[in-house]
Amino acid sequence: MKDNPVYRLSRRRIREYQKVLKFYGKKTKKLLHKYKHTPNNQPFLNKWLSNLVSEISFRTQRHIIDSVDEVILKTIQAYNKIHEGEKLSKEKIEKLYLEIRKEFLLSEFKGATVDQRISQAERRLRVNLQRELVNLIQGYPEGLYGIENLINSITGKDYKEGGTAYRWNSRLVL
Repeated sequence: MKDNPVYRLSRRRIREYQKVLKFYGKKTKKLLHKYKHTPNNQPFLNKWLSNLVSEISFRTQRHIIDSVDEVILKTIQAYNKIHEGEKLSKEKIEKLYLEIRKEFLLSEFKGATVDQRISQAERRLRVNLQRELVNLIQGYPEGLYGIENLINSITGKDYKEGGTAYRWNSRLVL
């Protein structure tokens, strides 16, 4: 399995995706330190976190589609390299690429398409972040521990509640 070039590619793509999530975690941490988490700020923070979830979902979808594009193109290049005498023409490559990409976007993984899975991940992340924000505000002013819980719901492997952006979306990327 580890000799498979697609496996190495998928591991690299997951590491790249994890860096994206860490960026969003740092962005959230800066915001929470700048605007103290009080009941007065809750509507503002809720709206900001909701926009953040939408942005993460969009970036996740783009990352998955870019990963699939890369795998398709590498596979076609490998085919052309192996079959030197009967290479695919540019028109054939474009047609094949579009067919495979369309099939991927419409196919189901465990009963749902990629779009449906990303929508589900988005809903889960919204719920987790809202719950963590409420816990954070209730724990004010000692809230430093609560900030870490909220950040971990985006980036953390050690978040125990499940359905985090890291765990859920990294599986989608893989």
